[in-house]
Amino acid sequence: MLPKIWKKTLNAHHFYTASTLFADDEFTTRLHLFQLYYTVYNTVEVPFADLTNLVDRLIEVISTILPKQLKPTQLTKLSIFLRVWLLRMNNHHILENVIFDSLNPDQSGKELYSLIDDILVKGIKFNEAEFNYLYAFLLTQGFLGESLQSGAATSLPTVVQLSNQFIHNILHQNILVQTSLINSDALWQRILNIHLQFMTFFIEPTTFINPNQINFFSELYPAFDISIHQTIDELKQRRDLKIDQHMSVNLYFSYMFALINSIPPELMKDQVHICVDFSQGTLYTDYVIASLQSFSHANIILDVLVTNKTDIYISDFHSPQVHKQQVVWQDPPTSLDWTKLADIILSVKKRKLSGVIPKESDGSETN
Repeated sequence: MLPKIWKKTLNAHHFYTASTLFADDEFTTRLHLFQLYYTVYNTVEVPFADLTNLVDRLIEVISTILPKQLKPTQLTKLSIFLRVWLLRMNNHHILENVIFDSLNPDQSGKELYSLIDDILVKGIKFNEAEFNYLYAFLLTQGFLGESLQSGAATSLPTVVQLSNQFIHNILHQNILVQTSLINSDALWQRILNIHLQFMTFFIEPTTFINPNQINFFSELYPAFDISIHQTIDELKQRRDLKIDQHMSVNLYFSYMFALINSIPPELMKDQVHICVDFSQGTLYTDYVIASLQSFSHANIILDVLVTNKTDIYISDFHSPQVHKQQVVWQDPPTSLDWTKLADIILSVKKRKLSGVIPKESDGSETN
């Protein structure tokens, strides 16, 4: 039993407040304990070292049903999760009721139940509810593969609803040149899996957590930033969800990376067309083009010739025949030259989104 003052402190920090759709007290306690130990230990050493042998045996049998070999980060996550799980059961904090009743194991999962039951030491009350808890973790965190993970996501109505809303925002926010060419299947799978984890086992990240870095992405991807903020604002209005600062920031980055990896620059309304044409010939032109390709994250389209779509013309001479914004580099560009070009690119992007971006932004921070 915890001293009353400890419980008061934990209550004050919302330790017992459910951060997912599942409000079971024991589930919430375990999830917050796991978040704590995962954050503290994932780059130092393993907690509860006396459990290492048992955890290694569990990971060995779990690995027999996994589609791929575990990566080091996955091993760390699974190891810490199992340690917290074992301690809770060993201290008689047992789940009596199945929490994730829609996440049913396949045949290999059912066989895993027997293998784990044989390994666990006497005195630990292992039951179907506990196995469902473990299996759901493996499923929602992607250990069992993307196919099963996405299938699990579609079994939870709230996850599907949130994902549909996100896709609707992207397609109707007027940030895409065309919506018919978007690879909606890839985006749909990524968004489903994001919402699945947030609605089940939300684990506070240890990377990509600095709110100040949102400014960087909001400038590079203003179109995505608009849609993401709209979605997060809508989530905050829901009474069944508790979106705090940490969840908002992590959702922002998760959404952002999903969009970057799913929507090509050619479909973005804020795409910037650049034509490179140096008098020295193709060698120097190709060098600058290769350097510009590292800016691909900024939705840059490289034009071979100047066209009506061209926004910026880069050369070593000013050309009176080109009626586009011109950047003249008579010497190899310095870091300052690249910075000035980046500013011009951002200016072009904002101009193209002038009808979408609010005149008075509510700030780039996600509160």
